[in-house]
Amino acid sequence: MKYTDLILAVFRLNGQLILEGDRLAKEDGLTSAKWHVMGALIYFGEQNITVSRIASRMGLRRQGVQRIVNELYENGLVIFEDNPYHKKAKQIVPTDEGMKRFNSVMEKQIPWANEHGGGLNADELETTLKVVRMISARLP
Repeated sequence: MKYTDLILAVFRLNGQLILEGDRLAKEDGLTSAKWHVMGALIYFGEQNITVSRIASRMGLRRQGVQRIVNELYENGLVIFEDNPYHKKAKQIVPTDEGMKRFNSVMEKQIPWANEHGGGLNADELETTLKVVRMISARLP
């Protein structure tokens, strides 16, 4: 039962974080989902980042990531480049405008994280992170 309680708490936390992410990103014309995908592009820092690779690394469905990437493209926040390793799977690259908006959201996220994470015990946070990563590693 404790495992199920933990999973339910993570589901609730996920919902709360999505709402907060939407609130933080709204002013920059992003949603949590768009911010999430932009973050994957930027933090993976790979030359050959594709929709499939983002989906795989982030534990998301390829179709969902494709929809978000298409919206980012339509908004001028990413471009598609030819992929030397695959004829059909284009590489996704953030534009200057995409980087500007992403960085703007991150500037808001840092004080938000400090406000909401302040006072939490570093050892407990480390243990929580370790447990979440262990659970994630056990799932497909």
